[in-house]
Amino acid sequence: MKILYVTTISNTLNAFLTPHIEELTKVGHVVDIACKIEQPLNQNLLKSTRNFIEMQFNRSPRKNNFLGLIRQIRKLVLQEEYDIVHTHTPVASVLVRLACKGIEKTKVFYTAHGFHFLKGGPLFNWLTYYPIEKFLSRYTDTLITINKEDFSIAQRKFKMKHLYLINGVGVDLEKFHPVSVDEKLIIKKRLGLEVDKKYLICIGELNTNKNQILLINMMEAISKQREDVVLLLVGSGQLENKLQQLVIDKGLGQFIQLLGYRKDIADLLRASDLALSSSKREGLPVNLIEAMATGLPLIVTDCRGNRDLVENNRNGFIVPINDEIAFVNSIIEIFEDKQLMYQMSKESQKMVKKFDKGLVENSILETYY
Repeated sequence: MKILYVTTISNTLNAFLTPHIEELTKVGHVVDIACKIEQPLNQNLLKSTRNFIEMQFNRSPRKNNFLGLIRQIRKLVLQEEYDIVHTHTPVASVLVRLACKGIEKTKVFYTAHGFHFLKGGPLFNWLTYYPIEKFLSRYTDTLITINKEDFSIAQRKFKMKHLYLINGVGVDLEKFHPVSVDEKLIIKKRLGLEVDKKYLICIGELNTNKNQILLINMMEAISKQREDVVLLLVGSGQLENKLQQLVIDKGLGQFIQLLGYRKDIADLLRASDLALSSSKREGLPVNLIEAMATGLPLIVTDCRGNRDLVENNRNGFIVPINDEIAFVNSIIEIFEDKQLMYQMSKESQKMVKKFDKGLVENSILETYY
């Protein structure tokens, strides 16, 4: 088959979709990719694809030339006669589905990595994004959701031809795996971390939705109870300077490290003891799945996506959104009960198996036939 993958920006292709495209080309399909370049496309991706088409998408809906982009996409699809156009991310997915309307030869696939509307979410999102997704579902041949809440809403309310629930984008369980106590110490030394400290890790873009301010406030409370606990905030984003200043203002420099964008996520997870998510909204967070594969217990906020990964008291704790005291109590409970921590670690390793990238890639391939 001839397939076009479309995302709003190149970061999505680099971070999540390269293994899928590699698998498609491995079994004989021809794949083109289209997006706006923010990060340079990685070499493995370029080797696995035939053509790259740059499109001037913008993540802010109001900054897109909708008519021009729709014409560009439609012309490309008609000219190349793709069998499938598989789109990801909201802006690109709106434009692709409008552009491909009425092109019978081409099937439109849309992977929703987390709808912008969700149970308990802002009324504005329901009034804005829900009617758009519901309307465009009739121009979607196959909708792929990655969490139970989105699947349930789509199943009850949308009009796509086919609907699937697939376990995210998959994780390489050979790359992300637990290590022994001795190996953990070696990794800590290599990373410049103190061997006698307990490390909490939160990975993600530094923004209001990921809500890292909550974790900084949480560490202010933890630091008064234990001096051996350190929080690693991994990622960059618009709030980076604000969060760094907050750490300084609170005098928490020895308890919180902002590490910025990192490529050694696997080692950082292996050096850590607990993984955290303070998000207000998620799709199905890959960083938490990677943490599960590394054998970490999870403490997460009670939001869509997070709930798909954590069973309370089994592989971690689910706490109310914006409840820093619940985070503090959960962390202290796990650190003070070695048997509980061991059991949660083992459960994370068991529960992560269904997210293996090979299984996920096979599930996606099956939807194409």
